[in-house]
Amino acid sequence: MHNSIFLSVLLAFLMKAPLSTGQVSTTTASPPSTISPPALTTLFVPTSTPLPTSSQSPDPWQCATRNLTQYFDVPRPSAVLLSALESYGDKLIKPCLSTATGLNKLSCSVSETTQWCGFTTDATPPMKTRYSAYGSSAASWYSAKSAAIQSVRGDCPVTWEKFGPLDHAWLNQTIAHAKCYDGAYPRENSSAVSASSTSKGG
Repeated sequence: MHNSIFLSVLLAFLMKAPLSTGQVSTTTASPPSTISPPALTTLFVPTSTPLPTSSQSPDPWQCATRNLTQYFDVPRPSAVLLSALESYGDKLIKPCLSTATGLNKLSCSVSETTQWCGFTTDATPPMKTRYSAYGSSAASWYSAKSAAIQSVRGDCPVTWEKFGPLDHAWLNQTIAHAKCYDGAYPRENSSAVSASSTSKGG
């Protein structure tokens, strides 16, 4: 098992533990069965952000009529490409793992999304082709959704945070690789990828 998978899965478990109070919605965007959810958290471990509390103002009633699931239904890499990205992620966190001890190892994650842009220099030619296709899909998807994502996060913050760590991890992965693709292949007549992150706490 990839070191980054183990650490990410453990952290995701710890983050989910206090959510048994029923604060998290059961309506989430589910990854396809061909890609295991634990592998997903290798790419982006959501940082800790206080979840909505009983004292927090509720969202406007209109939020209940909005389809937020669509913003987590993102393009996903193939199993082969995801495995390669996981291996690359292990390389990125290796220096941290070599010095961290105990629970401090849980802090070893890829926090700078731009680090993923270096994957193309590390990948084999066939994998670069796969990554280019995935990056193009991610960039197109985010270009079309970015404005709406920023809007709904501001309008419906409580509902937005009810989506789980894995849902946010998938979204963050898509945004990061969309930015990498747009940086390498600037597109004419298209909206620039937003610089703001949608990660929890990010």
